[in-house]
Amino acid sequence: MSKQNKIGKQEEFPRTRVPHAIKDGRHPGIRTISEDIGGEAVVPLTFALATNAPLKLNEAKRDNGDPVGTHYGDLMTRDRVWGLPFSQSPSVLIMDSYHDLGEDRTNTVAGMFAAQKFVERVYGEDHGVVAHLLWNWYRVLSKLVETKGPTIGKVGIENITLDTVLKDISDKKIFGALSTKNRPGQYQKNFLRDEMLRMNCYGARIQGQEDLPDKEKNELMKSLEGWIKKAESGERSLVPYESIRKKSDELVEKTRIVLSPRDKNNAFFQGLKGADVIRGINMRLYDDGYFGDMEATLVQSGLALSYAKSNVVQVKAGDGAGNIRIIGTDDPDEMQKHYTKAEIRNRRIGQVLTHLLRKEGGTPDYVNASATHAWQMQQYLYRIVQDTSRFSGEADTNYKDRRAWIGDRFVYASERLGREFLKEFGKKLENAPHHLAMEPEVADVLIPVFKRMCANLPSELRPKSPIQEMVDSLFARKTEPGRAETPAMAFRTRLGYG
Repeated sequence: MSKQNKIGKQEEFPRTRVPHAIKDGRHPGIRTISEDIGGEAVVPLTFALATNAPLKLNEAKRDNGDPVGTHYGDLMTRDRVWGLPFSQSPSVLIMDSYHDLGEDRTNTVAGMFAAQKFVERVYGEDHGVVAHLLWNWYRVLSKLVETKGPTIGKVGIENITLDTVLKDISDKKIFGALSTKNRPGQYQKNFLRDEMLRMNCYGARIQGQEDLPDKEKNELMKSLEGWIKKAESGERSLVPYESIRKKSDELVEKTRIVLSPRDKNNAFFQGLKGADVIRGINMRLYDDGYFGDMEATLVQSGLALSYAKSNVVQVKAGDGAGNIRIIGTDDPDEMQKHYTKAEIRNRRIGQVLTHLLRKEGGTPDYVNASATHAWQMQQYLYRIVQDTSRFSGEADTNYKDRRAWIGDRFVYASERLGREFLKEFGKKLENAPHHLAMEPEVADVLIPVFKRMCANLPSELRPKSPIQEMVDSLFARKTEPGRAETPAMAFRTRLGYG
């Protein structure tokens, strides 16, 4: 028996009935959800599963191969399943249920507006506001430029520079596609009809699920029918083109500001070409675009909501923790993307919580949001240690650079989080791994790896600036043995932090 099993009531965790049912494509059942998670989770969890129900066997899945619905299920149930040191209020559970809906189910501004209005019809106006905040609208523009930019089309994706992208962002054809000028109503209807189809399919599965009592089936079907009617009503009340055009204008203008060559934070683009440019752009927009807008709205705008603003922060922290826990790739570029986004989330969410401390500090909502943020950072450490463990036994020389890159990430994480945070993480690994949503046998493997990594840390940890962290994460260790360094590495070397 590992010593973790001797701690408190750890043997009661995890409570697996709900997550196992979701992963198997079944509804967990009202009684099971109420007993293991809480009755307040029944409606939002059902909404999340229904609106993300797959329409075909090979439909796009999460990076680890699980259906998209499992991410929602994990986010909404993990604290109760594992007995984590925070809880989610009914408002947070509702926000969880739609936190990715606009991004997952549409790739147009018009479609995202339709998704926002659908959320508003189901949950109320304030949740429409939160949906707008939680979804990354900038990704619509960056994907459009990447795939349809006329200048990029001429020079080729491998030759693009920041200037190339800025030209295409200002292109009239790109703006027309962004604002769906020709068919704004059709793109909204496409989203709504797709959701109606998904909810109808999920309803059919519920009806055919033999382990659900008829009384529960009837109650669940009543909720589904109500949501389908709200989607149908959305087709009769579409968002006007003027609103879509205004949002498109805002996205283009803010993107120009964030990516301005005059901004010193964009100096690392010098000499970059091709895919490195795309990665840098997406991270800058994720940082100063997406999170910049979220912070400005929650902290500076005077926005009045009927619930705590720290609820929104808690949802994003929990979502981020789930994303970094499961990467499911050994591809260096994909790993760098996930690591960099995690580092941006850790920093940005911490900044928002610092601003909200004066008004909400000490409240249960704020305490839970802060605890979820800390847990998110612990999951980031877990990912680094887990990847170090995975790659330690790889003999292929391609993994040498990956091991060195992950070592860099651990140093950077330690510089930002501090040695006390590392000590607390180590204590949980040894004494309470369920607080990391981790089985004891997994922790037993990672404990010696983590101790070795800590022993190899520099005696002095020197925090880096945010932009240095982002550049280091995106472009560190980009070369293979025997190959020349990339322009990104050369530029990092010139700056003195390569």
